Amino acid sequence: MAKNPNLFINIDQEIIVGGDREVAIFNANEMEVMKHLLNNPKLRLSHLAKVSEINIKTAASVIKNLKKRKIIKGFKYVMDTNKLGISKFRLFLTLHNISQERETQMLDYFLKLKEVVQVNKTIGDWNMEVDIESPDKTRIKHLISQLREEFKDLIAYFNIIEFYQYYYKAFLPRYLFTQYEQAAQQAPEPKIEIVADEIDNVFQTTKGGEVQL
Repeated sequence: MAKNPNLFINIDQEIIVGGDREVAIFNANEMEVMKHLLNNPKLRLSHLAKVSEINIKTAASVIKNLKKRKIIKGFKYVMDTNKLGISKFRLFLTLHNISQERETQMLDYFLKLKEVVQVNKTIGDWNMEVDIESPDKTRIKHLISQLREEFKDLIAYFNIIEFYQYYYKAFLPRYLFTQYEQAAQQAPEPKIEIVADEIDNVFQTTKGGEVQL
């Protein structure tokens, strides 16, 4: 549950229960555009076209088509809050005696706190993960203390971790582009097939630019 859904632009919600994923097929221009967006999501269209060795209209058309196919799902920035002097914590909650009414009250409670930036309901040892950010660590401790008191009938156990450093993340395997380049040397117009769950992830850079594919 993101507090500000506008941080993601034009991302449709999708629930996948199980089963086989469709195979996505990409041509040369699409592979070039995706490769360079993976390396630098903040590329201007003109520079993206230049490094992909295609004209601007083609680059714009490729991006439009990738969005239409929901390969590119949206763009957003990821802030390194540590450099801004903001501490980020993740609170893990195990709940018991849960009722729909009390759970709704807890979610509403989180929405009213400006320090709570995201809440996820999870399956496993923890029922909820709550991301909290503030320039004042004492404030975060105070909020957690208030939360435990307000919902002591729901919270069975809790744990908390602090984020100290952000790392580069990329879930689209780079070997796919290596394979494509090798195939390009043997065929004039090679195409590559990628199972959809290999591209259904987030690509982010340590500089803050992010494209969700």
